[in-house]
Amino acid sequence: MKTYSPILLAVLLACLSVLIYLNTLGHQFVNFDDTSLIVQNPYIKSLSFENITAIFTPGVVGVYQPVRTLSYALDYHFWQLNPTGYHLTNILCHTLNTLLVFLIAYLLSKHLLLASLTALIFAVHPIHAEAVAWVAGRCDVLASALALASCSCFLWIFPIKTQSRRWIQGTVYGLALILFAAGLLTKPSVVILPLLLVVYDLCFVDPLIFRQWRRSWLYVPFFFTAILITWIFMAVARASGVVETQFHAANAFTRGLTMLRVLKEYVLMLFIPRLLSVTYDVQVNTSLLESEMLIALAVLGIVAILTFLTWKHSKIAFFGIAWFFVSLLPVANIIPIAIIKADRYLYLPSVGFCLAFAWLIVWAEQLLTRAVKTRFVSIGYWAVISLVLISFSFQTIQRNRDWKDSHTLWTATLETHPDSSIALNNLGLIYAKQGQYEKALALYEQLISLHPEQEHIERVYVNIADAYAAQQMFEEAIENYQSALETNPEYVEAYLGLAGMSIELQQYAHAEQIYAQALELGGQQDRIYTSLGNLYALQNKHTEALKYFQKALDLNPFDMNAYNGMGMSYARSGDVEKALELYQHALTLDPDAAIIHNSLGTLYLELGQPDKASTAFTTSLSIEPENAEVRNNLGIVYLQTGRYEDAARAFMSALTYQPNHAKMLSNLGIAYTHLGLYEQAIQMFQWALENDAALFQTHVLLGDVCLGTGQIACAREAYQNALQLQPNNQDVMDKLEAVRQRETEVIP
Repeated sequence: MKTYSPILLAVLLACLSVLIYLNTLGHQFVNFDDTSLIVQNPYIKSLSFENITAIFTPGVVGVYQPVRTLSYALDYHFWQLNPTGYHLTNILCHTLNTLLVFLIAYLLSKHLLLASLTALIFAVHPIHAEAVAWVAGRCDVLASALALASCSCFLWIFPIKTQSRRWIQGTVYGLALILFAAGLLTKPSVVILPLLLVVYDLCFVDPLIFRQWRRSWLYVPFFFTAILITWIFMAVARASGVVETQFHAANAFTRGLTMLRVLKEYVLMLFIPRLLSVTYDVQVNTSLLESEMLIALAVLGIVAILTFLTWKHSKIAFFGIAWFFVSLLPVANIIPIAIIKADRYLYLPSVGFCLAFAWLIVWAEQLLTRAVKTRFVSIGYWAVISLVLISFSFQTIQRNRDWKDSHTLWTATLETHPDSSIALNNLGLIYAKQGQYEKALALYEQLISLHPEQEHIERVYVNIADAYAAQQMFEEAIENYQSALETNPEYVEAYLGLAGMSIELQQYAHAEQIYAQALELGGQQDRIYTSLGNLYALQNKHTEALKYFQKALDLNPFDMNAYNGMGMSYARSGDVEKALELYQHALTLDPDAAIIHNSLGTLYLELGQPDKASTAFTTSLSIEPENAEVRNNLGIVYLQTGRYEDAARAFMSALTYQPNHAKMLSNLGIAYTHLGLYEQAIQMFQWALENDAALFQTHVLLGDVCLGTGQIACAREAYQNALQLQPNNQDVMDKLEAVRQRETEVIP
């Protein structure tokens, strides 16, 4: 191994780190934080001074992790919403971490083989797939990179005995402190770095130097920085609900037992990484005599004995084990957090595991070589180790595939953990978005039956209600919105849903009362004001509507729904120029506001500018490819410009997401009519009317096609149904009279 250059080894490790995660470059964003952190986050859409200031201002951009958010802003600057660029950044961060692990292991041991093995295990271990393959997992890989870089600086410069290099010490020490602060601003779990530096000194620094009073001052700035930034994070996190106000267990004893079992599971997951998942159903332990607890105590007891022995015989192994346990402290629920167990929590702690495991491999090989002085045994030993690492690599590549897209992620999660509440809910949301409401409702109902007492169950009731509302099943929707409020009387989403049902039933006064109740709760007031604006706009009370939209924007200057409603109110009240100006301004704030592009396209369509409308709709679709409404609007553009085949394709693609949408079915019927596919057109019109018999124009169109193809009975029925909706429509009466004349002509 001595014949190999450390630089060559580093290059090989970097290449391997990239290759292992290369299959993530084609992955999409998933509906698990990616949407809120990136796709819908207006603060990353510009590197303006205002946005950067907002990112670093506590309490403005959700959870206070400004360096991570800034990294997304940099990604957006180069890639917009192309997920490939974001995945590439994650891969590069992981590659950097592999190299830093190699450097730290080498600085500690001066042993190339041990350092190479440590970095190799870290590069390929499957437990890291979640943090690297998931764009929102950026906080773990980026925070770890900054913490490891800080640690590398510290290990490199201390202790330096020559006085002539004090200026180097000061400069690199300052860099280490800055990197640590940046790591804390990425994810506060790196707060343990000062403790790791103390452990390093205990293990590797001459006791005489360590006991000097001035040496302890090296840690003071680190601890002060840790306390300050963590305090800011905690204040913001408690307000946003990321840090829980209550523990997951009934008391400290049961909480401690539960976390001991989780700790045992973490140890086993690192040695045998199987059944990895984005979510785990952790049951609270209440007794030391439970079988799982006895196993946990046995495993942790063995680890404790090994730790004690390594202190005597190998400070490298001891430091690795200490690194692992110390790094787990922030996620050990000493301070309650929302998630008890997660693969990503092991990203930084695994550095210690990799170091200790690499030492074990080297130590075992040395023992084996001394005991059995045969070259073939050594070859066989390294062949086994190679097989383990190859197995890790293939598991990582396979695990990466689970993160391909939202549907793949949650389907894979349910295969390993069928009772996962997050997977059931989020997969249900995907089906609902695709118009597959029966599948969505089945998943929601399964979730409630499995976890009736789960935290935030009111969100599931609202999802169920939304699915019923989309199918015009208003009674069922209202019942579930009310169930949500019974569970949580302050859940604003349920109030908004109930008000929406009142609007659908044209009970506008009742909807206004519900919004007033929601405003009294004090939460999400910008959304409520936007909804009130939409309510008044629906009643053509545009002056009042504009006032509420402005109130919403005063509270949230990035509320695209408020901009959308305000623009439509201006357009409907005749001020088209003001509407266009408002939409353009909104797009300067959030260029990826699909709803604004769609409304802009609709306005251009009304102005008789189909080319501009087509561009706007196409842009909207590039941001939200599954938006059936936009696909339908694009089809309308094609109809108006005589591109009937393109129109038919657009309507059919829209119907793949909402197969029972009456107006889309009717539009497809119009396209078929222009293409001369009359039987298909009749079928589309009939399906449309089966879903919504109140479509007057569709009855008329059906009658026209039937009459034109000689289907007199069909035409008569269609026109009669149309007249039931508009009894005084002279045009339809004339058409019905023409049908009667045709009937008279064919009677012998």
